[in-house]
Amino acid sequence: MNYNNLISLNNLELAWRRITTGTNIPYKFFFRHIYLAYEIGKNSNLKQLHQKLKGSWKPQRPIRIYIPKPSGLQRPISILSLDDQIVLQAIANVVAKKMYKKRKNIENKVVFSNILNTPKDSIFFLKDWHATYNLYQKKSEDYFSKGNRWIAHFDLAAFYDTISHRLLIKTVFPRDGHAAVWAKIQKWLQCWSTARESYVVDHGIPQGPIASDFLAECLLLSLDEKLMRNGLNYIRYVDDIRIFCKSQLEAQKAAVKLEVICRNLGLIPQGKKFAIGEVKKIDEPFFKMLPSIPSDEPSDDDIDNLTSQEAEKIFDSAVTGRPSRITDKSKIRYVLFRAPKSRKILGKVIKLLLRHPEHIDAFSAFFRNYKKNASIEKVVRRGIIEGTPYDYVRGALWQTLARICSVQILSEMLPLARKDLQKKDGCIVLKWGVISFLLRCQRHGITSYSRRIKHQNPLVQSLLVAILPDSEYRKNRLVDDILKSKNVEPIMVLGEQLLKRNQTLKDYSIKAHQLPVSAANVWRGLGLVRRKFSKKSDIIGEIIPQRYAVRKVSIWRSLLGAQYTHALQILLQADALYDSGRSSWMQEQNSFNDAVCRSLINFLKNKQLPGGQNILISSQNGKIIKFGVLLDRNQDFASQHRVIADHLRDFNNRRNALPGSHPYEENTGDQTDYLKAREQKRFANSLSIAYKEIIDLVERSR
Repeated sequence: MNYNNLISLNNLELAWRRITTGTNIPYKFFFRHIYLAYEIGKNSNLKQLHQKLKGSWKPQRPIRIYIPKPSGLQRPISILSLDDQIVLQAIANVVAKKMYKKRKNIENKVVFSNILNTPKDSIFFLKDWHATYNLYQKKSEDYFSKGNRWIAHFDLAAFYDTISHRLLIKTVFPRDGHAAVWAKIQKWLQCWSTARESYVVDHGIPQGPIASDFLAECLLLSLDEKLMRNGLNYIRYVDDIRIFCKSQLEAQKAAVKLEVICRNLGLIPQGKKFAIGEVKKIDEPFFKMLPSIPSDEPSDDDIDNLTSQEAEKIFDSAVTGRPSRITDKSKIRYVLFRAPKSRKILGKVIKLLLRHPEHIDAFSAFFRNYKKNASIEKVVRRGIIEGTPYDYVRGALWQTLARICSVQILSEMLPLARKDLQKKDGCIVLKWGVISFLLRCQRHGITSYSRRIKHQNPLVQSLLVAILPDSEYRKNRLVDDILKSKNVEPIMVLGEQLLKRNQTLKDYSIKAHQLPVSAANVWRGLGLVRRKFSKKSDIIGEIIPQRYAVRKVSIWRSLLGAQYTHALQILLQADALYDSGRSSWMQEQNSFNDAVCRSLINFLKNKQLPGGQNILISSQNGKIIKFGVLLDRNQDFASQHRVIADHLRDFNNRRNALPGSHPYEENTGDQTDYLKAREQKRFANSLSIAYKEIIDLVERSR
């Protein structure tokens, strides 16, 4: 592996794009707010990381959280810092190029998990698991139809944790001459393998990042090749292996061969999950046993909501028995992340909540349909009071309670919240949930906790920034403490909050050079730290043509006048979010449109042209007129410049129907939806037409 190729800006850029487009949604849930902030200063931050990797860059120890599994045990997830995620993905990028042809020989033939996308440099690293999993099931049916009625089902114990670093490197690059590079990567893997500083291990890769999913597949390549050479009818989905045979003896012999091969690779067969059985019908439970598959949690931008009738029908088919139990986890998760309010589903979820802790994130997502609900409050309180062995679940329950409970319940549960917070080994999800509850208590004057947040983990701080009380945004209060702590993650996220409050570094007597460099790059993108722009240059006139395919003209500085710098700050943030956060892009771009529209109406007024009107205040109450009112078809501007107004109005209406703007539609009361990819493309084309009309109008009117 050539080190210069590994740390090149092109590879780091590709790594970043693959992280943000990854389908590992539960893992990304902890970082979405940081990803959006990082994107604003992405170019500068990647250059900085590139320079650090040239020198003495060192990885950071991960944070470990444990998510409950159906078996009652827990799945360890390694929370890596942002730089570490990028470097790990950069390694996977280089490995993927090396393994591309070798993997093609087995992908969708015997192996159906973590399939590389095409082309090789696609920003989407792995193919959607839904498509490959369907092929996996079809291959099973094909083996069965050919008379292979005996199935040996084989699984590996603690697969990710037992992967040998040396064997992984040897498998990927057996004759590589860059020993020094691999020695460095091996030290990085050792760091990422355990959260304890004093431990040094030569095995294990961090579970959670999509890079690890692919690297784990690479280790099993030699296993796949050996099984194929032995002529076994087998299929594999990650570490779940099934061998199809025509007799019991043949299946037993195949299982013995498989066990020996696995142990030679340092992998441990899981005795409890090993089984050999004869299948007479294709719909028998043994044949339908499913391997571990990814969570079906959708990304914010790709949610297709169900009607209550659709959701109830699917939900009913996935729950059976008395007491009721979940028999199809894929259907349950699909429904709960997409269902609207439903009394029928809610009643069943309340009964299932404490029986199936492995689905706590899906249950919590469904509960977000309700602002207040006595039944939810009751079962959540019971879960907290009676106790659960899983900190992850307990943290999610506190989050739900913080959102829906009454003031009376806040007081009753406060002692238990304080007790949970004192747990020294409590995971970040528990701390996040408990502190969210305590901040709700603070808003009602029951307690005061926010100042002590400065002692929490930086990731926890960043997750709490959005719900901090306004009283903490002052000098010598919590925000001041965070800024002086130099913790990168919360400071990155704080930038947007300061913009919303019209605050700057001066409010905290802090200079730009006192910020962590990565955070300063983000703040520079937001305009909180000044960029060195020429007063004569028209940066907006460069950004708009690149993004919206209009003529490059220098009209924007003269059009916006004193509002130019403010509008530029907003546009820079919007443009940075175009690829990584569609809904956030729409919100920022709409604010830019608002500023442009007001300036355009003033421009027309000063020129005494049709469409000009007094838009600074309302004659009735002295407040600024809302953007939507300016675009109303009955207003002078909209009637005189219909094309511009129509496109900006449609954009503004869709922005108002985003969850970040309002939780429910104003007219219908329906839940609002995040912006989808196809919508973004359509609205970007719509803005191209509007901006072209604005440019032509200003140039004609000069």
